[in-house]
Amino acid sequence: MDRLTSLRVFLRTIDLGSFSAAARDLGMSPQMAGKHVDALEAGFGTALLHRSTRRLSLTEAGRICAEGARRTLDAVNAMDASVENLTDLPHGRLRVTAPASLGRCRIVPNLPTFEAAYPDITLELTLADRVVDLTGEGFDIALRVGDLRDSELAVRGLAPFRIAAFASPGYVQQHGLPNHPSELEQHRCLNYVFDSYPAPDLWVFKQGEEQIKISPRQAIAINDATSLIELALRDAGVVMTGEMNVADHVAAGTLLRLFPDYTSVSRPLNVLFHRRRAVAPRERVFIDWVVNLLGASKPE
Repeated sequence: MDRLTSLRVFLRTIDLGSFSAAARDLGMSPQMAGKHVDALEAGFGTALLHRSTRRLSLTEAGRICAEGARRTLDAVNAMDASVENLTDLPHGRLRVTAPASLGRCRIVPNLPTFEAAYPDITLELTLADRVVDLTGEGFDIALRVGDLRDSELAVRGLAPFRIAAFASPGYVQQHGLPNHPSELEQHRCLNYVFDSYPAPDLWVFKQGEEQIKISPRQAIAINDATSLIELALRDAGVVMTGEMNVADHVAAGTLLRLFPDYTSVSRPLNVLFHRRRAVAPRERVFIDWVVNLLGASKPE
């Protein structure tokens, strides 16, 4: 068997915790994944994994093999990127992850322009409202909202992810235009429910030194920002969401920005990618495309 492929299978197996998960990720059968690891163990003449019905764990030889495999595959990836840079033709598989609402509202609608510009790139986009482990889960690039943890990843800053309140013209016609954030207590509000904890009790608005915290009259709460935006477009209530998520609707006049003199929460937005290896052309052009689409960060 191809030894590099066997090393990739071995690493995905220990990163994902099972042969079946590694097989799904790599597009092969669990039986084939097992054969790749068996071939490595036969070559080394020792077991690399402790196998049980519940979990897999590394032997000492497996730990040494995993460390060496990561270094080897990093070197191979760097070599591939260097050769690809010489040809300057972006191509190949590119795995990207992004927050669900940002992905659905801003990335996905604009993907046809990226595909038209780079038809030889096979883009796999995963939308997930969680912190994805790029190395452990085999991703090349991540878009991430919020403060960054210390990591070995390279970072390119994007325009901040600003939150604001929006309503449709139809809703305003039916229920009136709130002129001050405090008036939201009398309006139907559409709230976001986080998977790990309930929807926040307070919506925060700021104007200079003044800070106003509103407990909205919750009409509907959903753990999907895109669904909340859709409800707002259907005149169901006021939604607090990212300006980026509704930029096209605001430009079209189907949503109105409320309280333009007030700001709310603003969170960092960054593109993350691997620091340890050369950036392949397919990664570079996607990063540049995202920066052009969403805007670059500006010095304070």
